Amino acid sequence: MNFSCSPRRKWSRRSFILFSFPAILLLIYVLHWSLWDISAPLLGTYIVHDKTLSSLNNSSQQGVIDMNSQKMNNPNRSGQKGVADVTSTIHRSRPITLGPPKPVDGNIEKSKSLNKSRGTKVANIKRQKNRSNSPKIRIPPETTDGYSQKMSRLKTLLQRRVAEDDPTLIQLIRTDFIFLPETKPYNLKNPDVHDYSCGQSSAIDNVLHQREKGFYIEAGAFDGESISNTLFFEKVRKWNGLLIEPDPFVFERLKAKNRKAILVNSCLNIKPQPSILEFNRGNEMGRVWVDKEDKNWVKEMKMQVNVIEVPCFSLYSILLAVNQTTIDYFSLDVEGRELSVLQSIPFDKLHIDTFTIEYLNGNDNNYYKDIKSFMEKNGYQHVQDLPGFSTCVARDSLFKKK
Repeated sequence: MNFSCSPRRKWSRRSFILFSFPAILLLIYVLHWSLWDISAPLLGTYIVHDKTLSSLNNSSQQGVIDMNSQKMNNPNRSGQKGVADVTSTIHRSRPITLGPPKPVDGNIEKSKSLNKSRGTKVANIKRQKNRSNSPKIRIPPETTDGYSQKMSRLKTLLQRRVAEDDPTLIQLIRTDFIFLPETKPYNLKNPDVHDYSCGQSSAIDNVLHQREKGFYIEAGAFDGESISNTLFFEKVRKWNGLLIEPDPFVFERLKAKNRKAILVNSCLNIKPQPSILEFNRGNEMGRVWVDKEDKNWVKEMKMQVNVIEVPCFSLYSILLAVNQTTIDYFSLDVEGRELSVLQSIPFDKLHIDTFTIEYLNGNDNNYYKDIKSFMEKNGYQHVQDLPGFSTCVARDSLFKKK
């Protein structure tokens, strides 16, 4: 009766012993590795499961790298990233893959600066190619009058976009770009010449019936002596006047003549606002270099390209600066820009008695007709055309206010 019970008890004890022993071993194994995880950081030891690190150290063949020994042998490598970092933790269950070495911050900045410098060089080469066909701008000479400083003050004022009658602009013209009449004796190359012009002076003198003590304007004054349309009135008729010459190189020669006139170193702007424009030097045939028309004119006249920057003011601004709105004679010679200057003059604010206007440059008959038509519309009578002499290529038209 008890035969069946006795064997069952024996089998239960055996099974308990057989199954509990592996469980105890497994528990010991787990506790062993848990304690190892806690103690390993304190001892400075990391287990790395990666066969690619075997060449770094002989101890890595056993799967262990001693960081303390590496730091003692080479302390500078303790902060290097990608190989070992004492401030980071590497998990045993995740293998390490070694990719291409990452550059440190200094190398990154160096590579960026290198690429930037290469890009700048390429951009500069492109700019040089684009500018190869454009003329070089010469810098005017730095005289005792501080030309570059004056231009700097004008550029500052241009940012405000002032009107032609702005008081600040008028004061700037007076202080920086106007020179008072010289009290010293004339310094002329040919002091005994009676009429230095190509017939303009004598023609105007006849129309005005030898008027004394008048006021003149000569735009395109050049050096103040060669082919001067106004020196006769200054010496013989005792006039005062205004000489306008944009080329700063030629302007130094003009100042040396000791003319008894107000000198202005600027060009006549065809717009009311002041500006700084490019100017192609050509001795007595200098001209502003603004648009395609100017460049074509220089090419037709077979002139050399020699560009500088010059200040430009409207005629009205300059006359306000010298406090003169009544003019007896205006000599206008700006090498093909005469009509544009005439169109910028406020005839309702100025009284100009007579004009001589250069019109023949390149045998443009339409240009002459346009000037004549414009002057007649503004109340002027065409008196005559001056044929000029063999030394005077261009011709002038004489107009008198009706």
